[in-house]
Amino acid sequence: MCKLSAMRLDRLRSVRWPHLLAFACVAVAVVIGLFVSLSGGDESVREVDGLPYRSYAFEARMTSPDATGTTIIRGWYEAPSRTRWDIGPEGPEYDGRVRVLILTEKGSVIYEPSNNTYGEDAHASGAKLPPVPYPLVSNAAIGPMVSYLDPAKALPLGKETLLGVQGDVYKQDGVRWVVDPKREFVMKQEFDAAGPMSNVKIEITWVEFDRGLPASTWAFTPPADAKRLQPGASAPPGPAQTRTPVVNPFLSPDYVPNGYGNPRTEQSASGRGDLLAERRTWELGAQSFEIRQVVQAGRPPITPLGTPVSQDDFNAVWVTQGDVLVLAWNAGELVISVSSSNLPLEELVRIAESLR
Repeated sequence: MCKLSAMRLDRLRSVRWPHLLAFACVAVAVVIGLFVSLSGGDESVREVDGLPYRSYAFEARMTSPDATGTTIIRGWYEAPSRTRWDIGPEGPEYDGRVRVLILTEKGSVIYEPSNNTYGEDAHASGAKLPPVPYPLVSNAAIGPMVSYLDPAKALPLGKETLLGVQGDVYKQDGVRWVVDPKREFVMKQEFDAAGPMSNVKIEITWVEFDRGLPASTWAFTPPADAKRLQPGASAPPGPAQTRTPVVNPFLSPDYVPNGYGNPRTEQSASGRGDLLAERRTWELGAQSFEIRQVVQAGRPPITPLGTPVSQDDFNAVWVTQGDVLVLAWNAGELVISVSSSNLPLEELVRIAESLR
């Protein structure tokens, strides 16, 4: 068994990316803020370094028997903290309108092709990005080793050669991983047929490290007819201003599985006093499920990535984050997820459909 660098992996995990990835598929803009703010007061984040490359560019294909086509994922990184992701269907009929996320030392850009809108946000004064790539906004964690793979837990399955690289193969939580051990780079993922992401495969088709990236990599030119959305951040009110609380924007479920007690609720608010996010957790002994809701008013609508699930008028996607199943969808200005490591997808859908 080829041992991955445990020290470097531990240091990457200190950035708390498992938590970010779990919610990144649900609310991109919120996660960008978390990613940036992690450097504000945590010295361990500023010390994360030693990546075995200074830059990369790659392309990957994501396929599934349940999907109508192939998704192309392109990623770029330039040290210390510039990252870009372009994600969209394969084929010329898409007319170049792919989902775009750019994060640099200056700020972030998000383009959402489903409604042809984009937003640009500058970082707050003094903000500092962690010197590592921004994680992919989905559970398809190909690329930099910021995934749930735990070499101490994973089952080694030998070697597989991809693009001339002899990768280490692991199996963990129903997912088969192929990892470039030299660069700690996930080159391939395959999900078991019995798992929630049935037979999904993501595989790098080309990759280059330590290449010079043109300045245009970090620039975004929106389509001529795209609508620019105003930044969602608002300045906190001054001393003479009156704070007017807004109506609670969050939904509550009419259906809760039998035996689950009253939930623990955590909420966050802006300086104006309006609620921005809520997390509610129901427990039954060692089992639990969680509902997270984020207000996306004033930001580009985010389409969660994953395997589609439709039932009556309800449309969502589901993904897995380790042993946690996450169901995510948009509801007006809310981005909502229901997640559990115990309940099946059918129960999560039933809970989701009962939200009022």
